[in-house]
Parts: sequence; structure tokens; C-alpha cells
Amino acid sequence: MPVLAHQAALSMALGAFLYWLLGSGADAAPRSPARRAAGAVLLLLLAWQTVGCCWLPSVGSEELAPALSLAAIERGAGLCALLGAAAYLSRRASLAPEGLLTGLLFALLGVQAAAWARVFQVWRLLGSFSGTFFGALEPAALAASCALLALILRHEDSRPHRWRLAALALLLWAAPAQLELWRLSSRYGLARRSLAEDAGLKSADGAERISLAWLYPDPGKARFETRRAVVLGVNVSPENLAALHAYLVKRGFQGVFARQAVAVLRRGWLFWWQPDRALLAAMLQSPGRLAPDYLGALDLLRSGRMDRARYGELLRLSLMAQPRKEGFEQVDTSQLIFQGFASAFARFGDQASARPWLLRVDNLWPIYVNKVEVSPVESVHDCRVDGSLLVDGSPSPTVKVGLFYVAGSTAEASAGWLSQSVFPDREGRFSFGALAPGDYYLGLMGLPSQLRGQVLGSPGMIELTAESPEARLKPIRVERSR
Repeated sequence: MPVLAHQAALSMALGAFLYWLLGSGADAAPRSPARRAAGAVLLLLLAWQTVGCCWLPSVGSEELAPALSLAAIERGAGLCALLGAAAYLSRRASLAPEGLLTGLLFALLGVQAAAWARVFQVWRLLGSFSGTFFGALEPAALAASCALLALILRHEDSRPHRWRLAALALLLWAAPAQLELWRLSSRYGLARRSLAEDAGLKSADGAERISLAWLYPDPGKARFETRRAVVLGVNVSPENLAALHAYLVKRGFQGVFARQAVAVLRRGWLFWWQPDRALLAAMLQSPGRLAPDYLGALDLLRSGRMDRARYGELLRLSLMAQPRKEGFEQVDTSQLIFQGFASAFARFGDQASARPWLLRVDNLWPIYVNKVEVSPVESVHDCRVDGSLLVDGSPSPTVKVGLFYVAGSTAEASAGWLSQSVFPDREGRFSFGALAPGDYYLGLMGLPSQLRGQVLGSPGMIELTAESPEARLKPIRVERSR
């Protein structure tokens, strides 16, 4: 993104002087083959620069591009001024001062183009499609404006008023951009480059490393994995996540980095296998600004504890969805949400509440051959898993054990839905209760020094049914390499 201003300045300078070198204006000389060749080369450079302006900025970037520094403005102005002087000098020596002033004028337009680029990126971060749309059009509009301005400056009829017209063009580019930047600064906190800087979070460079051991799919074996506690470029330490929630409340869930902060908060608690906090984060809402993450919340509700508290959260989530339009903008996503609600209520044994959500699916697709059905109503909600964990023969109460629900028969270890997590007690024992029938697997989370070597006694797939609601696992032993 920082290179956009330089690219835009060079683009419109080449585009404007292209008209001059091709022989526009009252005092134009006949166009020689050399002049036409030079014009063709500049035209190709203009096209390349314009495409570069459109695609070099990262549309999905979560770091705000900084405002142009004085040094960058000086470099861009110097480049455009030299190009202007050289282009006009190539026609007649006496035109060099005019070319110098024209180049400086185009440099100022490039500075304003950079301001608009910053505005458009802020709009994207605020969730507005207009930021992406206008951001793609800006380089072409800038090149066209400068080319038109070059023609006006060199046209005989406009010579008495050319500098007033130039000032008007500069004002039209500058005034709206600066007013919008002021509005964004005063209303949305446009003052920092990144979420971490704006919220005062610890740097991602010092993020903690953790190790995971997936005890699935092969019984008796485990797959190790190391991750950094970083989500979307933000350190997601528990302290940072607590600070992020306070930051969102203080900002009223609005601001340049509010959407990123919510996404980090939701994924951060999942990173640490905290289903209760992840559910609360998924259900965060601010009417007109932020919709709940219905799909993420429903995954947690369908895979987690089947108790009254979780059923109450499901009812609360369904009430949130009734009068709202946020989160249901796309038909395909709406269908998945409606099916998710129906499946969640059915899993809790509430067929009466599941049926209306299926009817909403039918209303989305009036002509639908294969009607969507939910899984059979669960009649058992007291399944449980009991086991024990030893690291080098001793209990390790600081290694977290996570339970994951397999929604499909071909799910991979990383594709399961987080159900519950717990730290073993002082004797290494752990248990998970209030479960519905289904397929589950375990995962271990700890420091890299704790989880290495090999895991013995991995249970693989854990199948719970109404006939076999309890699973008593053999001891799981982690033997670290010496």
C-alpha cells in the first residue's frame, strides 16, 4: 500500500506528458516516427502503472497504510517536476519552467490520490464494499483527470484561465479527501496503523508458542503440531484477548479496526480451546454494526455440553436471529444457519423448535426437490468420557485435554468442532460429561517442552451411543524424547 502514491504519481505524469509528446496543443510540430514510438512506449508504461496501482495494494490488508511522509511527498514531487521539465524541454527550451510547474501540480494530485487510497482502505476495514469498488477505479480516474488537465493547460482557448482551472482540479481532488479523513479520524479513531497499536496490545513478535498433539485418527498414534499464538497478525494471549473485549466495549463496536478485533477475539478463544468464552464472543452483536457469528456459535452449541445452560444460550441465539437481517445477506449462508438451528434444537431433543427453522429453508428455495431433514432427535444427553494423562510417568496438570466432536464420518483432526476442554487433576484424571451420542476425538495442548516425543495409548475415534454412553479410556502416556 505505501507504494500506491508513487505509482499513481508516475502513472498520471506519464499519461499527461504522453499527450504532449504525441503533439497536442496549438504549437505542436508534425509527429515524427520517433515521436510516435516514444508516445507508444509511454502509453505502455501508463497501462502498466495503472494496473499496478489497482493490484499492488492488498485489498484484504488488516494494517492501515500510513499517511504519506514529507520525504515521500518530496520524492514524488521531484520526480514529477523532472519529468515535466524534461518533457516540455524536449519541445522547446523556453517551456521548461512551465513543465516544471505542471509536474509539481501533478505531484500534488498524486498526494491527494494517496489520501483517497487511505480513505478507501478505511472504508474496506469498516466493511463497506465501496472501498473496494472505488479503490479499483481510482488509478484510472486519476490518470484520466491528469490527461484531461494536460490538454486544458496546453489548449489555446484555455490559456488565459489555465492555472485557475488547475487550482480548481486540485481542489476537487483534495477537499473531499481531507474532509473524509477528518470525519474518519473524529468518528472512527483513524489515528493508528494497526489494531495492536490502537488497542495497546502486546506485540505479535513475542507471541507464545504452543504444541498440540492430535490423538486421531490412528489409535495408538498422535500427530504433533506447533503453533504461535497469533491470529490475523495479532498476539492472542489471554491478556490481549481480555484487553480486546474492553477495547470493543469502549469503542462501541465501531471503528477502523472493530471488525478485525471481533474476528481476533472469536478465533483467539478457539485457539486456546475455551468453548464458553468462544461462544460468548461468537454471540457478540451490535445492531446495525455487528452480527453474531451464527455458524460458529451453532457449531459450539451442537458439539458442546447438552445441559440447561447451553440450551438457554441456544434459545438466546435464536431470539437474536428472529428480527435481524444482519448475517443473513446471502441466501446460501442463510440456508446453512437455518439448518444449523434446526440441527441444534434436534440435538437437544426439541423437535418442535427445530421444525420452524426447516420451514424457513423451504421458504428460501420454494422449488426444492430434496427437502432438508435434521438428524433424529437425541434422547440421551448424559454420555461421558473418562481418562487419565501422564507425562513421563507423572501427572501433568498444565497440559490441557480437548474433546472434539466429529460432525462427519470423514472429518480430519483439524476439522472437528471444539466440544469441551479441561486440565487433568493432580492424579492426571480428566472427564467430559453431558455429551450427546456421536463420534469424538481428543487433543492435547501444552508447551513445546511438554509435548514432544511419542504418545502411547491414543484412543483414536471415541464412539458414544445410546447403548454405550460411557467411554473409559486407557491411560494416555506422553514419553518425551531425552
